[in-house]
Amino acid sequence: LATASVVFGAAPPEMASEWTSTNYGTTIMLFQGGTHNDTSQTACCDNQASHNDTSQTACCDNQAVNCKVQTEGLAGVFAADMPNNRTSFIVGAQNLITLGAPHNMQFTAKKDNTGKWSCQEYCPFQDVTNPIALNPKAKDLGKVVLKNGKSYEHWQWNDDIFGVVKMDSVDFYVDQSGDKPVPYYQVMDLTPFGGAEIAVETQTFNSFTAGKVDPDAFDVPNLSSCPVSDNCQQDGLRTRFFSQVLPRQTLAARTKMFPKKKAEARKVEAAGNFTWPVDFSAFESQGMIANQGGVPSQDGKSTCCHVETLAQCQVQIQYQAGQKYYDYTNQRTRFESAGQVVVDLFDKHKSMLVVQNGTHEVCQEYCPMDPADTMDKGSATFLDDSAYDAGQAKFHGLSCEHWLWNDTIFGKIVMETSDFYADTSGPSVVPVGRVDNLTPFGVQFATVNVGWDKFKAGAQPADKFDIQGVDSCPLSQNCGQSFWQTHRAASRNKATFAKYATPFVDKYQ
Repeated sequence: LATASVVFGAAPPEMASEWTSTNYGTTIMLFQGGTHNDTSQTACCDNQASHNDTSQTACCDNQAVNCKVQTEGLAGVFAADMPNNRTSFIVGAQNLITLGAPHNMQFTAKKDNTGKWSCQEYCPFQDVTNPIALNPKAKDLGKVVLKNGKSYEHWQWNDDIFGVVKMDSVDFYVDQSGDKPVPYYQVMDLTPFGGAEIAVETQTFNSFTAGKVDPDAFDVPNLSSCPVSDNCQQDGLRTRFFSQVLPRQTLAARTKMFPKKKAEARKVEAAGNFTWPVDFSAFESQGMIANQGGVPSQDGKSTCCHVETLAQCQVQIQYQAGQKYYDYTNQRTRFESAGQVVVDLFDKHKSMLVVQNGTHEVCQEYCPMDPADTMDKGSATFLDDSAYDAGQAKFHGLSCEHWLWNDTIFGKIVMETSDFYADTSGPSVVPVGRVDNLTPFGVQFATVNVGWDKFKAGAQPADKFDIQGVDSCPLSQNCGQSFWQTHRAASRNKATFAKYATPFVDKYQ
């Protein structure tokens, strides 16, 4: 940007109340534990975890405990009809419609067999605002020349609550060279409750026309019978609109036959003549790095997502470490990490988040486990049926026995590759580490690293599994979060992992 002049005290222009942008674009860039660069519109997970406002990137430290950066973009036809308190955003065969009073609803719509819009589900919505209206307190920062070579008036303001707590800051660029102002580009930095910046949202108003909008964009015959959504509090319709236009499916849904463990006891032919532990405890580290559409930064230290219209990208790092109790004899495991306790009961198919209520440990919430995920015994706990012994190898400087295997479907398509390392110099095998590369349908999805230290074989303490309220424990609403997914991946609970894993589809549909 090149500032040409600054005008102090100028009043914000009055923008059109009825308008259409036939080449409207919107992007959102989220970064939690990462950094971003505003100029290049990129979000990254990197080793520096530094923040840069000059190139629109967001980054995460590859050694960080938690990092998530994500970018998504859409383009379509946006229409605002403020005299009738409504807006429409059409992308392909989808329409996100927002209606103010007297309807107060936001909903997704698709064309029915008559060519009319049909409401799919709605959420209550309090108010409709004109996306191009300027805040009365907006400051005129003067003219700037943007990348397209044209000059625009630069307006800036903060949105706050109680006049004190900052929620976001907005930069809006308006063409005021003609008789009426024409919006071009808006950038909103989200800083909820005055905290750290967590997201950047942009809007571009290309092919802008002021005037009456097409009423067909709001013609919804089944409006009065449209069902209310069950997830209005969990995630916004706008977020789900992104996922519907840029669809994803879980791995389980895409394969419909994701590899499942056999119900009978498995025998690993490559286990050798070693003695393998059955019940054990250890300090276990669990790490997952998911990269869908990310690219290396120029210095090679970061993995980044770049904001593009009609594109999706996500880079996520999750790490947790703690004490693991593996009780095959009683079909249960426990993992204690940073004040969080997860107990898996395989006989009840429940994975429970456990808390201390002052006198007892109680189940706070649980996520269901796929019955196909079972506990294994001895070598099968650590190795797949198809594993083969590759001999001695170095792993983090240690001399280990090295096993390799692939998981496939149809006998050909590799879904995952795994490397397992163990110390076999003693009377019993001591696991050291495992690396899984998840490559559903040949596309890199995530890398999972598991490590073990202070390993001790033997019976596990019963008091670690004395949990109250197991049968009355409520179902969690967050079973798809990375915390749970990392736990499932580290525990090799693949069927449950597949139900919540949502790789991006191969192309825009």
